[in-house]
Amino acid sequence: MSESRNLPKPAGAEVFSAADINRQMAEREAAEAADDLRHAKEQQDKQKALAEELPKPFDRSPDQLTQMVKQLVTHAAEHGQSEGQVYGFPSAMCSDRGRRIDDFRFSVRRLAPEDLTGNLY
Repeated sequence: MSESRNLPKPAGAEVFSAADINRQMAEREAAEAADDLRHAKEQQDKQKALAEELPKPFDRSPDQLTQMVKQLVTHAAEHGQSEGQVYGFPSAMCSDRGRRIDDFRFSVRRLAPEDLTGNLY
């Protein structure tokens, strides 16, 4: 057994401690947290830009809108779908998180401008 203690260490084998491993783990966690924070900031910026664009008039000509609808229908048909999404926005922009819009299909109540606040909270 004493022979194995005298064997040379393989190339690249370094002595490291629990503190070294803990430091590496902390660095990795910090990098992941920074990446998550950057991603959250990007999402927040996208939502803010969308909230600023929603109240603006839609600047497309009738011909452009017709072309967009044709593309949407063609894409849906090519993928075996019977419907397509024309427009979307985050439910967080609604005062009730979009519940009234979702329930609108099943009710006679009209949507009021105050239902679509455009504020993210």
